[in-house]
Amino acid sequence: MKSLTAILCAFLLGASLQAQAQTTAEGFEDPTDQFRKALHYLFGSQGEEKSPARAVDLFRDLAERDFAAAQHMLGTLYEKGDGVDQDLSAAWYWYQRAAANGFVSAQGRLARLEGRLSEAQRADAEQQLLARGDTVF
Repeated sequence: MKSLTAILCAFLLGASLQAQAQTTAEGFEDPTDQFRKALHYLFGSQGEEKSPARAVDLFRDLAERDFAAAQHMLGTLYEKGDGVDQDLSAAWYWYQRAAANGFVSAQGRLARLEGRLSEAQRADAEQQLLARGDTVF
């Protein structure tokens, strides 16, 4: 299962390179380097101690800069409750943002998640998108 997840993560990384390069407080100049570091924290690989919460912080930073693979990963982490409390509204929100940024597999995740959301959860997530000026995919 870990190898499947690693393959998925590698695919996600390769599929989303549209974030602008900028140096962050963490010292990452290249967003793909930050994404890789987050994966190392998530899985406890490449000499990093496993820290899903730290991975979430790095993914969130990228996601806020419209790095679609990180938005998709945040959606997945919120859906599963890995490194964060499970929050289906937050998962839907991040999948929406990833889909709006052209991340095709986020559309499938949204479709699957639709049946699990209550009306209140969906309304909450939609309101978050609209508050940012985004549209619902």
